[in-house]
Amino acid sequence: MLDGRSLHKLMGDTLGGHGRLHHLAFWYGAPQHLDDLSEACMEWNIPIEAGPLKHGVSQARCMYIIEPGGNRIELFGDTGYLILDPDFPTVEWEAKDTELAIIWYGGDLPSTYFRYGTPAIVDTDEASNIYYNPLENKLKEERAIRDRLEPKFKEAIEEKRPEAEHIK
Repeated sequence: MLDGRSLHKLMGDTLGGHGRLHHLAFWYGAPQHLDDLSEACMEWNIPIEAGPLKHGVSQARCMYIIEPGGNRIELFGDTGYLILDPDFPTVEWEAKDTELAIIWYGGDLPSTYFRYGTPAIVDTDEASNIYYNPLENKLKEERAIRDRLEPKFKEAIEEKRPEAEHIK
């Protein structure tokens, strides 16, 4: 279900686009599940753009992936700080600390994090076009799926299992 907590951010667009989506965020459970999610993304060839990491502002664990449709998704794993004291002093982050506010630890943010959004537009920085070519990405995805499944089908045909009859 997509609600106000999941629709996370429209980007401030440095490439001249308007209304492009930066990312959606989904809470997935406990921080330790981040390793399981990372493994699943690697197995299914879903690009991990950044992370696993820890946010500076919230201290929550997360990672950013690019789903097959090209959208950036933040998988957010815990609540981080829960400060319920109304007298707790406000913590202010300065613009010079933007990257630290986003990533407390877990690696540097790639250039695509600040430039890529959907709908995708051609970027003058060629390295930032890594997610731009949907046809090439789709072909890579289909090849990866075929490469994973082909040995299983061959094995099924050799064993003459009923589920492989239509493949001959």
